[in-house]
Amino acid sequence: MTTRLYHDDSGLLAFSSRVTDARENGGRTQIALAETAFYPTSGGQPFDTGILCFAGTEARVVDVLDDDAGMVWHVLETE
Repeated sequence: MTTRLYHDDSGLLAFSSRVTDARENGGRTQIALAETAFYPTSGGQPFDTGILCFAGTEARVVDVLDDDAGMVWHVLETE
């Protein structure tokens, strides 16, 4: 289950976390984090976008999804 940091601070722009899971779906990499400030699409509210920095690289988040297990999935841009 992902801790949703935006519940406590909706203006949070930077945070640290760890990757808890990764998968490929539709040719795109999706990662789940232990904590996130990225809001997934829900209730008519659009998802957040931004950049994740890890292992000396950056990845653009182009979609944010949640699932029935409480995980928030960050869909990464593919080149």
